[in-house]
Amino acid sequence: MRQLLYRSLSQLQVPRALSWANRRKIVILMYHGFTDSPAHTGVENFQGLHLHVDMFQAHLEYLRNHFSIISLETLMDHYLHGRTLPPNPVVVTMDDGFRSNYTLAFPLLRKYQVPATIFLATAFVDEKRHQWADRVEYAVDHATPDALAALSAEYATDGNPGLSRGGSLVQLKARLKSIPQEQRAAIVEAIEDRLACSLLTAPEIPAIYQPLEWSEIEEMRGTGLVSFGNHTVSHFILSRCTPEVVREELSVAKRVIEERTGAPCPLFCYPNGARGDFDARTRDIVQEVGHMCALTTVAGFNDARSDVYGLKRVGVLNGQSFADFVMTVAGVVPWSMKVGDALRTAGIWN
Repeated sequence: MRQLLYRSLSQLQVPRALSWANRRKIVILMYHGFTDSPAHTGVENFQGLHLHVDMFQAHLEYLRNHFSIISLETLMDHYLHGRTLPPNPVVVTMDDGFRSNYTLAFPLLRKYQVPATIFLATAFVDEKRHQWADRVEYAVDHATPDALAALSAEYATDGNPGLSRGGSLVQLKARLKSIPQEQRAAIVEAIEDRLACSLLTAPEIPAIYQPLEWSEIEEMRGTGLVSFGNHTVSHFILSRCTPEVVREELSVAKRVIEERTGAPCPLFCYPNGARGDFDARTRDIVQEVGHMCALTTVAGFNDARSDVYGLKRVGVLNGQSFADFVMTVAGVVPWSMKVGDALRTAGIWN
């Protein structure tokens, strides 16, 4: 049904009209990792954070033909120094520091000469300390059915232990997100022990979970196409941390990136980054530590009046069609949501 609607809107030239209307809006795209696997088994890449590289190539080709791709630094020059931006500006960003940013995405960035910013969680890159969500995903994927069923029943959030690995994974992640951060590491370790599976001790780390190497980061930086920003040390949700922990997470990661790359690190991205994951207090510390911007995961476009410490982004997930991408970056998806809300308010559409 959605694809049929998109075809109808395309025939009516709605995307082109909205793209023109939004030509002064700034689109910041948010990617994570990439994959070249036609399909993942089990619950690997269950949330779709790792986009197929062929789809990424299609995105870049489309953006080159219909948008003005700029670097995040160019955008900040606009906000801080009044630099004029071209029409329909779009920025490419990637979160966390997955190795596929280098092995799969970087060759395409170089082919199409597209600038990008990669935000590094330094414990992941520098210490090979995988994030808790990936560890839980791996453990659930490799656990025996009996061990998983017992654990899922214990951690169920809605009384239903979950009948599939996917259901169990969703239940576990929802429960773990509600647990105080200082307790989560120990609980994740306990889950790995219960399931007798750990990404930290796996004989072979699956490609989608591997972090970047500093040599790869330096190679990308040397081309002038890729810059690197701060995504904290441990990927903590900052609004749940004390000011002391926030300051340490930011300052230590910033120092590590600067020492390893030999370049300043003024760019920052909030971990998780949804509303409530950052606040006025964390914003002040981000600025105090020496960052000139902060990106969120709050969906939307930006304009000349946007707060540089609360920039919105457009998330991209595996499983979304190319039409989904085109309609989103053109502004059709948020426009259609507004139209739907207006019709429901008027009682025309339920």
